[in-house]
Amino acid sequence: MRVMLKAAVAVVVGLGALAGPGAPPSSAAAPDAPPARQGQRISLTLTSAGEAVTGDAVTFAGSATKKLRGRKVRLLRSVGGGAWVEVGKARIQRDRTFTIQGVASGVGANAWQVRAKTKPVKRNGRTVKKGRAVTSGIVQTTVLQWFFLSDRAWVDSKDEAGSYPFRGSMTSGGTAFTRSISFGSYTSAWDWERASWAEYNLGYHCRRFEASIGISDTSATGTDATFFVSLDGARRSVGRKVLGAPSPVGVDVAGVLSLRLEGVPNSQDRYGRGGFGDARVLCAAQP
Repeated sequence: MRVMLKAAVAVVVGLGALAGPGAPPSSAAAPDAPPARQGQRISLTLTSAGEAVTGDAVTFAGSATKKLRGRKVRLLRSVGGGAWVEVGKARIQRDRTFTIQGVASGVGANAWQVRAKTKPVKRNGRTVKKGRAVTSGIVQTTVLQWFFLSDRAWVDSKDEAGSYPFRGSMTSGGTAFTRSISFGSYTSAWDWERASWAEYNLGYHCRRFEASIGISDTSATGTDATFFVSLDGARRSVGRKVLGAPSPVGVDVAGVLSLRLEGVPNSQDRYGRGGFGDARVLCAAQP
């Protein structure tokens, strides 16, 4: 699922490095960045949202001065202040405009710029003046990434009378969820009110939690449980399930430090398990 938030994006026009607040540190500048070329300019404008999920296409429009018409333009991306990598190509049209796109990568900040070269000057079939590189200003975007909670260590958990949290695969309603957080037991009955939970520190970095709640297909007939999500201690039910098809759930976790997932059985003397299939969070930094 794509989560796109509208954001005002400052368009930087010019040659060389970005100036003003929000500029990346000097280490983000490409080591082979060409010098500014007076009188020949190229600009870059973000046309998609200011936030993207890693792997999504990010689109731009641009314009250039007359002498760059017909020249190839290259889109470069820097992830987290790292090296510039070419991720797209386009041609500057006769009206001096172009559109170009690249793919968002990593998590956190992506920086983008375009480069083109002026046409070399030839006389009698020989190059007497090489083409000169022209570079746009830098445009920044925020990149979000999905993280599966089964890959993260919980910071706290609760076991009660044989009911305990478990990381791993769960099949519910015939659908396999290989990265699940589930609750219950196969060694003793998952009895009424024997709750268990697992708690994660999101570090205020995340925007959304998603999962599919359900009862494992290997559970005893009659297994019944209610599932809860707590955000910084505020607890709410996200659904009650019995054997059968799972249900998708989604919770806004923007501005949240602590996320707790909990399963509470409603049935007695049942051997089973239920939980949050493929539980994951969408974040702007590692949670």
